[in-house]
Amino acid sequence: PRSTLFPYTTLFRSASSLTWTLEILTDDYGSARPGLWLMDAEVNSGRQGYLSQTATLWSPEWKAYALSRQSVVAFG
Repeated sequence: PRSTLFPYTTLFRSASSLTWTLEILTDDYGSARPGLWLMDAEVNSGRQGYLSQTATLWSPEWKAYALSRQSVVAFG
């Protein structure tokens, strides 16, 4: 399988988070009903083995409950 960090190679690469943050957007979870939640992740930029990624956690009502940001490095 192709690597998501290095899509043009089939070589295995080890990767690790350099930084990771989680921002909770609300403390009111009473309005969130059971159902399918969505984690929407996006790579904002990537170059020379480094990636910047953001993600949003959405409730079934499409209300954002949390944001995540991380920097990733790939070795090798």
